[in-house]
Amino acid sequence: MHLGHLTLNPSGFLDSIGMYRSSTTPDTVSTHFGTIPLADNAAQSLESVSHSRLMLKGEFGEGPVLFSGYLESDFLNPNRNQSPYR
Repeated sequence: MHLGHLTLNPSGFLDSIGMYRSSTTPDTVSTHFGTIPLADNAAQSLESVSHSRLMLKGEFGEGPVLFSGYLESDFLNPNRNQSPYR
């Protein structure tokens, strides 16, 4: 996308993760292995797209001078009870 001397290039990717555990833990797919050995309880299946990323590269300038910047964001906010987007 071109806006005068500014060029914006959005990009990103979708990462889908699925896993099975023989016992239930309070962790997400990004496990901390905090309860090993696992307690004797029910099995658990998890799915997540939280490792997906959104990216934006911006370039500004003309001729021999070019400034560029890069922003990246994901859905891995470690704070519970908040939006997963960070």
